[in-house]
Parts: sequence; C-alpha cells; structure tokens
Amino acid sequence: MQSVFRTRRSRVLARVLLYGGLLFVGLPFAFSQVMIGTHRRTVSARPVEGYEQIQLVSDGLRLRAWLGRGRVDRPAFVVAHGLGDDLESYLGHARPLRARGHTVLLVDLRGHGGSEGSFTTLGGLESHDVRAAMAHLREAGLASA
Repeated sequence: MQSVFRTRRSRVLARVLLYGGLLFVGLPFAFSQVMIGTHRRTVSARPVEGYEQIQLVSDGLRLRAWLGRGRVDRPAFVVAHGLGDDLESYLGHARPLRARGHTVLLVDLRGHGGSEGSFTTLGGLESHDVRAAMAHLREAGLASA
C-alpha cells in the first residue's frame, strides 16, 4: 500500500513540475520570442517621389532609409517607426514636415522593413539606429550639431 502511495505521489509531483515548468518557463520564453522576433512586411524597391534611398550603418547592420531633402535653414527630422512597422507607414507623418521645408529622414530600424537584423531589442539598441541617422544628417550638412 505504501509503494502505491509513493508512486501516486511521485506522478503528481512529476505533473506539477512539468506543468509548472511549462507555465513559468515555457510561456514567458515563447512570449519573449514573439516580442523580439523580426517583423517584416514587403517593402517598396524604390522610394516614393521626393525621397532618395540611402543606406545607414548602425552596429555593423545596414539600415534602409529614405531622405527627403528640405531647406538648409530649417531643422531636420528623423522619423522612426514602432514595433512591427516600417518607414513607409510614416510617410503621412513626414508630409507636413516636408511641406514646411524641413529635411526628413525616415529609417527602418534593425530587424524591420528593408534593414538587416534578426531580432529587435524593444528600443535597447534601436537608439543606436536613430543616432546613426542623426549623424548622417550632420555629416551631410543637413542638420546642425
């Protein structure tokens, strides 16, 4: 009788460990993979009228960017998208800035759109991408230091 009780107890314990492991380890791991995985949509091969496609480098990754030149006496803007998006989604945000004569640089962050990268860091390293875009504007003489 005691060996049956131990066997039943060990089975219950094994189930608790298995399901608990799946719940407390497997589920958060699966969720994290969904969050940091790349989110790519089909991107345009060419930029829309008024923009030129350029390539930026951030942490060794090539990033796709579209540059819309404006007046030199106006401040320049870097427009970056959110998780799972790309630069083409923000053309509408750039339109009023361009209409006012501002230079606008739209950037595909790492792991998105036409840029390289196999994961996203939810903003941790994407700030390097934005800094690379700002540095490009300064180096090209399109933004002041």
